[in-house]
Amino acid sequence: KVPQCVWRINVDVPEEANQNLSFSATERWWEQIDLTKLIISNNKLQSLTDDLRLLPALTVLDIHDNLLTSLPSAIRELENLQKLNVRTLLPNGNPFRVPRAAILMKGTAAILEYLRDRIPT
Repeated sequence: KVPQCVWRINVDVPEEANQNLSFSATERWWEQIDLTKLIISNNKLQSLTDDLRLLPALTVLDIHDNLLTSLPSAIRELENLQKLNVRTLLPNGNPFRVPRAAILMKGTAAILEYLRDRIPT
């Protein structure tokens, strides 16, 4: 299971922000930088939650070689997503039922189109 704090990395204020430390505005990275790449491959994940929508700046989502059988509908809300890696070199990785393997093999654009057109909100 993906820890809840991963989905909220750009929402929750880190402990460092509450400590009595001296940071200039340019050093407060957590207020300035949105997570753009999330690589959670090879983790035996069985599902992803719709909390994925809390990472709207994602351009890369790498979830290959897990135990996923479907993708959360929230992926279609990631308007900046350019690369979605669901492929696997292992015969037992990501046994998707939704979307079908034929869609997955077409790449990111086809997967996102499928999700936007067919998965209910």
